[in-house]
Amino acid sequence: MSYSPMNVFFPASGIGAVAVGDVAKKAEVIVRDEIGRTDSISFTWRSRLKDRIYDLAGKYSMAGWDGEEASPVDWYAIKVAEQFIDLLPEGVQEPFITVETAGDFSFDWDAGQDMTFAVIVARDRAIYAGIIGDSRSRGIATIYREIPGPIRDILLEYFRK
Repeated sequence: MSYSPMNVFFPASGIGAVAVGDVAKKAEVIVRDEIGRTDSISFTWRSRLKDRIYDLAGKYSMAGWDGEEASPVDWYAIKVAEQFIDLLPEGVQEPFITVETAGDFSFDWDAGQDMTFAVIVARDRAIYAGIIGDSRSRGIATIYREIPGPIRDILLEYFRK
């Protein structure tokens, strides 16, 4: 039996085989029925983001994936991205996720004209930059058990659902 980040807890075949996406969908339906909400709970959007991380990691797992000298996504980059997803504050927009040529993940938010924000998670650091109206924000912060304050504040103030 083979295992990937997507099926570590869910065998790909055999007794008890189930797709992670199916579990998230069922959990969303149960919660929707139980509490009468029509939007998804944090479990489902966090799961979708992690699914995206795994898809990108598979696609960009080879050195030179950009046709030049791009670094592959490695296990550590995946773990750091998962941690960042888990730490994202409730109520923020879902980010668009891409891979940087250094093999790190970038989380990007866009709320329209002059309202963009990006965070690259690289090992224990978050490198961020944004355009918020007429102002610019950028910096490097350490990720340790919580989203760094400047990043959290920008997300909660300008990029709420």
